[in-house]
Amino acid sequence: MLFNSTIFIFIFIPILIGFYFFTNKTNYRNNILIIFSFFFYFFGEPAFSLFIIFTLILDFNIAKFLAYKKKSSFRKYMLFLGVFYNLSILFVFKYLSFFLGLFDIPLTSIMSHTYATKFIFLPLAISFITFTKISFLVDVYREEIKCPSSINELLLYILFFPQLIAGPILRYSDIEKQITSRSISLKKFKSGVSRFIYGLAKKVLLADQLTPIIEPAFDINLINSNPFSLVWLGIIAFSFQIYLDFSAYSDMAVGLGRMFGINIPENFKTPYLSKSIQDFWKRWHITLRRWFILYVYIPLQKIIGIDKDNSIENNYNFKVFTGENFGNLSSVLVVFLLSGLWHGASLNFVLWGFIHGICLIVERVLKPYVNIKNPYLKNFIVIFIVFNSWVLFRTNDLNHALLYFQKMYGLDKTIFPTELYAYFPFYYYYILIISIFIIWIFEPFVKDKKLLKKIPYSIDIIIIFLLFIICISVILFSSHKEFLYFRF
Repeated sequence: MLFNSTIFIFIFIPILIGFYFFTNKTNYRNNILIIFSFFFYFFGEPAFSLFIIFTLILDFNIAKFLAYKKKSSFRKYMLFLGVFYNLSILFVFKYLSFFLGLFDIPLTSIMSHTYATKFIFLPLAISFITFTKISFLVDVYREEIKCPSSINELLLYILFFPQLIAGPILRYSDIEKQITSRSISLKKFKSGVSRFIYGLAKKVLLADQLTPIIEPAFDINLINSNPFSLVWLGIIAFSFQIYLDFSAYSDMAVGLGRMFGINIPENFKTPYLSKSIQDFWKRWHITLRRWFILYVYIPLQKIIGIDKDNSIENNYNFKVFTGENFGNLSSVLVVFLLSGLWHGASLNFVLWGFIHGICLIVERVLKPYVNIKNPYLKNFIVIFIVFNSWVLFRTNDLNHALLYFQKMYGLDKTIFPTELYAYFPFYYYYILIISIFIIWIFEPFVKDKKLLKKIPYSIDIIIIFLLFIICISVILFSSHKEFLYFRF
């Protein structure tokens, strides 16, 4: 079920609101959210839904053991069991076919054709669900959180529908207190509705409208005949789209959470204004970065004997290259390789992670020697690297990516304006201009909450209402496009 679908907006949400606000008891409200969240997932992935519930029951019992058997010598083994079986499920469904393919081994060589066909599909949101469950088990083991007294609390944490499909990736501590006690005011509900509609507008009116530019530019059958200017326009449009689409989902998730009294952490902070790759990763997919720092990077640091570094951004003295520095840089590269692999079972994603990891390492090594003072130049360098790396996200495989890069940096001498005018109506250039305005001007500007408070309440309501009407008009007369991160 898509956030931008009529069934979600006009049926699912109104019915949920009716049941939810019929009672003011938190336990009843939690049960209502659990039931509707399960239906939300079942609607999109019926074959995997009951299996998810079974694994959550298993996770809950492992967590209880970790919480109440603190002196047991089997505690580490139980944590290992919980992490291992969750990663094994993820591996079988998402990566088994990929790794076998690296060695030209067909999936049917290790299982019957009937079973093989069942493992070809990728269960909805399996990457996000797996990471959320692992963080829960590890945090209970580290005694950073208390094990929930009821399995319903775990079910709500994992299944809460706004963040279930594409994040933000929650830690249990993010909503632990809100599960048992939360307040909802008309002001907070209105704020949630406004945030949801803003995200809906980014998705429907901007991100989806860029698709007609992107698809012909990346079409493998057309790429050889596409002019130099079109392939550049294609990657620029896709770079806008992936931010607008993914941040729109996060906006809608945050808004929906507020509507039901639950504060979901922010996932983006104007990433295309970054002045370095390090800065970019403080602003892009913030909760994924946090997950890798807490559950991969810091453990790796401890394994190689570096206890002082609690953040992937800590600065080391690279004027004197030491074994500690090498270990730190190796940990960074491992994190980004795994981050790439998390996004998809493809060498494209692995290479994407490798590029970001190498760029971050180069930044850290050169920092004592290179000091670029112009902020616009810094931002341009980041945009150039990030936009180029998105080619690996959008292309089908490495050969497709190589063809695209060759076209981007080829010797095509055709004239820029004439070609593009012939390809697309002016409407699409207006969409690009509005996207630039939203990304580089509007969103950074409205981050100032004091400014938002100066807008009269009545005018704010009118703007949001008109925006909603426009979005619904577009939705009714077009097909519903899923969010890009659903595939991960």
